[in-house]
Amino acid sequence: MKTSLLGAVVLSVCQLTACGPNNESTLQDQAPQGVISTQQQDALNAANGVEKILLDSAEERRKQLEAQLQNR
Repeated sequence: MKTSLLGAVVLSVCQLTACGPNNESTLQDQAPQGVISTQQQDALNAANGVEKILLDSAEERRKQLEAQLQNR
């Protein structure tokens, strides 16, 4: 009885190992970590430009509101 239970456990472990993901092939298919493409870098640069425009606009609006409040 113990032998058949042990055999079933070993067989189950072997099946799980055989059916698991193949780590070697998935690691080779992935791009290197920490490296971004030129397209991603261009998008990041464009987003930084938009952020600067929005921050400058908000600062200008803040200055205009302060000026209006001081004139009252």
